[in-house]
Amino acid sequence: MATSSIVGICIGSLLGGDIIKYGRRFTILHFNIVGLLASCTIFTLNYNVMCVGRVVFGMSSGILLCATPKMIDETVPAKLLDKGFGASTAIIMCLF
Repeated sequence: MATSSIVGICIGSLLGGDIIKYGRRFTILHFNIVGLLASCTIFTLNYNVMCVGRVVFGMSSGILLCATPKMIDETVPAKLLDKGFGASTAIIMCLF
């Protein structure tokens, strides 16, 4: 079950570039909701449903890893990007 989220992240990272063309804000908002719904599958007692939920959560995380850094680079002022509040901060936050 632990590797199912990693498989989802790989799939989401591959699909992320194609999905971003619909808009970064659209992508970030919708896949945050998808990730939230997928994380609710932890409350089920069915192993297969939990694995599918982790794959979907991993896919949404992979897509967000593609969309979020570019969005942060475009919206955060340049003087704050130099202090470390850029894309690297978003990736570190995804780890936690």
